[in-house]
Amino acid sequence: MDTFGDIRSLLQLPPTEERWGTLCALLDAAPARQMRDLILPYALDHVSRWPDAMRVAPWRWLVQTFTASPPPGWPLARHISFSPAAPLNNSWTERVAASPHLDRITHLSLTSCHIGGEKLGRVLDAPCIPRLRALDLSYNHIRDDGLRGITRTHRLERLESLHLVDNGVIFHGVKFIGDSSWWPDLKELWLGHNHLTPQALDALAGALDVGSLEHLDLRANAHGVGQATHLARLAGAPGASSLLSLDLGQNPLGPEHLRALTDSPHLTSLRRLGFSIGHTRRDARPLEPSDLLALRASSLAGPLRELSLAGHRLDSDCLAALVDGDELRELTHLDLRFNALGDAAASVLARANLPNLTHLDLSYNRLTSRGARALAHA
Repeated sequence: MDTFGDIRSLLQLPPTEERWGTLCALLDAAPARQMRDLILPYALDHVSRWPDAMRVAPWRWLVQTFTASPPPGWPLARHISFSPAAPLNNSWTERVAASPHLDRITHLSLTSCHIGGEKLGRVLDAPCIPRLRALDLSYNHIRDDGLRGITRTHRLERLESLHLVDNGVIFHGVKFIGDSSWWPDLKELWLGHNHLTPQALDALAGALDVGSLEHLDLRANAHGVGQATHLARLAGAPGASSLLSLDLGQNPLGPEHLRALTDSPHLTSLRRLGFSIGHTRRDARPLEPSDLLALRASSLAGPLRELSLAGHRLDSDCLAALVDGDELRELTHLDLRFNALGDAAASVLARANLPNLTHLDLSYNRLTSRGARALAHA
């Protein structure tokens, strides 16, 4: 078997998660001497152009690294990930914190690992922390008090992405993030499924003006995001001009929330807007055609590439108000799930000027074969 030839052929192709997995298996099967002298230098050179987030160490590599010595392919790994399938119990916490082999790791994912309190402190002492560009602590027990410790450490100066989904964050944690020394360089902040208050949105609005945030995830934070005046302060902050992606999905959104966004003069770089209320939320006031016209006429329409309006009970008149023009011609993804769209809406879409659209989701609507034929012939 020509392992080196297989690796060379693989590395001529664009990077994907599947090809990374295949590469790891080939490295495990390579003869030790050939691996050291030929394969590893070649692979290191080519894989250096692959995204760090994709270069996830297989679980077998982690076990070997933390119980004995790293496998030959370990220098290629940049992302280590623990999850319920690979639990981080107290023993693994100590091994991560004490391991001398994590100096090249730039992405650390510790989701659903029951981290909080003392365990969080041990993780922050890990040797890989100063090199981290991405830290995912979603589905843990960080809470506001835990964020105080994260934001006070000076070992996260390279951090660009922080995931804190479902961690019981309320208000003070957001304030701590905005006051941290590494906030100005943070590009992604994921705060979905927490308990953010309206005051937390105000704190974010102030922090945006001294940062360079590009992605903000506020999904399922009904108490805070549901207050349109506070959302307007967030969208109206001058620092919001750096946002490329804003996800407000699974919140009680209505016309007043959409107007909070369309009235902002600063959302001029937004490429992705998640404005879904989910198929189970039926008590919010529905959007009217005038609301969609305001979106189309606003400064945020032109740059948009991805838009989700799922769950808003839109009808064909609303859809026509949205797409009967060329303001959204750069759109590539349009999510219209869980609305009230029928065959008339399909005809509206069929004549719309959306030349770059590659993904259209019409699940859970009222289209029949007639509407499907209209779309098929568009």
